[in-house]
Amino acid sequence: MNIKWKLSLATAFLFALGACSSSSSSSAEDDTEYSSAGGSSKDAKSSSSNSKICKSVSETLAAPTNLQVVENGENKWVLIWDYTPNDERLESGFLIEVLNMSDKQPKWKTFDSTNAEVVMYNLSGASNADKYYRVSAMDECGVSKASDMVEIIGDSSTATTNANLAVPSNLKLENLGDNMWQLSWSYTNNENRPEQGFKLQSLNLDDKSPKWSDDGTTNKGVHVVKIDGNKKGGLLYHVAAKDDKGVSEYSEEITIPRVSDSTSTSNSMDLAVPTNLKLDSIDVSKYKLSWSYTDNTNRPENGFKLQSLNLEDKKPSWAVMDSTNKGVYMIIIDATKKGGYYVRVAAKDSKGVSKYSSEIEIPKISKKTNVAEPPADIALTRIAPSVWELSWSYSASDENPDRKFIIQSSKLKDFKWVSVASNIKGNVRNYYIQGRDKIESYYRMAVVNDGDTSAYSDVIQLTPEIKYRDYMALEVPVPSEKFVLGYTTAYEADKDTATKDDITFINARATYTITDNFISKYIVESEYTDTAYYEARWFTSLEQYNYYKGSCEGKKKGDKCDSCYWVEPFPYEEPSITKRFDETDFVDKAKTKTIFASCEESSGYDADEHSLLYSASTSADKWEEIMAHETGMSMCIPGYVRGICDYYVQIRIVWKDVNGETDWSEWTQPFNISDISGADDLCNPSK
Repeated sequence: MNIKWKLSLATAFLFALGACSSSSSSSAEDDTEYSSAGGSSKDAKSSSSNSKICKSVSETLAAPTNLQVVENGENKWVLIWDYTPNDERLESGFLIEVLNMSDKQPKWKTFDSTNAEVVMYNLSGASNADKYYRVSAMDECGVSKASDMVEIIGDSSTATTNANLAVPSNLKLENLGDNMWQLSWSYTNNENRPEQGFKLQSLNLDDKSPKWSDDGTTNKGVHVVKIDGNKKGGLLYHVAAKDDKGVSEYSEEITIPRVSDSTSTSNSMDLAVPTNLKLDSIDVSKYKLSWSYTDNTNRPENGFKLQSLNLEDKKPSWAVMDSTNKGVYMIIIDATKKGGYYVRVAAKDSKGVSKYSSEIEIPKISKKTNVAEPPADIALTRIAPSVWELSWSYSASDENPDRKFIIQSSKLKDFKWVSVASNIKGNVRNYYIQGRDKIESYYRMAVVNDGDTSAYSDVIQLTPEIKYRDYMALEVPVPSEKFVLGYTTAYEADKDTATKDDITFINARATYTITDNFISKYIVESEYTDTAYYEARWFTSLEQYNYYKGSCEGKKKGDKCDSCYWVEPFPYEEPSITKRFDETDFVDKAKTKTIFASCEESSGYDADEHSLLYSASTSADKWEEIMAHETGMSMCIPGYVRGICDYYVQIRIVWKDVNGETDWSEWTQPFNISDISGADDLCNPSK
């Protein structure tokens, strides 16, 4: 009985709390490397038998999906995943792997395994934190593709999960009659990033320069569209999920039958005929042969049969070459064995085979010929203010010590190609471009195999819009605010000496501490970084700030800088900055007199006379004189301290690289100190 597991996060979490103790758990103290357990010599005979069986297995193991982490107590977690098995090849269990980026040479290692249909696993112990985990299905013949990885963070109750949009799958066409088609697909949401609709693209291989073009969208949850074969016949379609952040990878392609092809998918009792045979080079001597197929709903296929023809034979004839299972529309062909042969494909079921497709020729591969495909997937990513990473892929899997990559560059003004790198080793897949003078330049690549140079790749342009890596983006910092007031009751603020709670504010301190969108550790630790820090910009009039930015030289300690601003850096290690007004501040640049002394002088205040206010021997005139001095003092100092209320501040991130170039995040919106909670007593005493 085939059981398909589909656990929601909540259900899995409850189950994990109650019953996960039956799964294997790793020791909290176990920091050793993990490896797969090997069979003993007694199993050799059984292993040999399994090897023969496995050679005949063509179905692939389904891969686990939606791997998640649920916290289950202090230093305890539960790994949970979804799994929909392939009916033709069931799993015997699941393999769990771990990656520790702190290792000298990080690599995935076998961690543990579970039995069939067990789609959760307990982790216990602090040593399991700050590592990445992934899961694969396994049986006696191998393992599936791995799931997306998750990270367990030791000092947080949260776990980082994959946030990519899932990819649509299982594209199908249904004939609605009159050459109208219904295109549908399957989709399982990534719970961390659900789809908000789907985007379709089409490709016309008959165009002189075929390219994918946008060809419609659907709304959220709509997995089906109608397509007019009279207008779209012969076009290839693929589908991607979309949301407000972008689109997923695109699905496999499917071909809309032409009007002349529609009979092959009519409501007759004949098997439909495969169409659109296509060869893609995947190595110097190997090709992927693929074809399109739309089932006749009255008679679906149960696999495909391939025949080959060698015209150089004495008596050429079509011969059985290979076959595939149900739903498999591709096969790998070795051109060293079948080069020069013609191949055709037919659908098959228990009753027979369809008509054969048109034939396609497999290119001949001379043993002396060194086939050189150009590099593909050329991409640019910004990794510092004036540094970009150029990356590419290359399909050849054989190790050729003589293979080299070359890179050429051209400026828009003259468009002359100049070599910038010509001896890049064959196992390298990236190159670093430095200097803002390279902006607007074009780049292309080729590969050299044993002296033979391939065609050049597609051209890519380095523009200012190229984004930073996701984890190195300069986000606008998010600060929290704190306001602290200091006061004294040493001065009588009114003539009622019976009250002992006369408050005079003598200092104020406003602090802004970054709490989110910090400077990334990847920026700080990058070999291309010189310095990275935060910067505050202070000003005292939002209105005048918007129209005039004068110099504040010599005014940074005063409260009269009304139409100017200045910037003040503070380190990423201590992401906090403070604005402070205090009675001990100096009133002059030479720092010879404090605010306290200045107020004392202007008000006539004498601390030694304070006690005379409470003496019966003090005359009325003297009492009035002392009280006037005290009142003046109690107004003078807060009058200075209240100047902090007029200040605004903006904060941003500054990143300077090793080439001396600088980039910045956007400024925060201006924050007014008087808006901080707790500032009303000083800044808005009437509230």
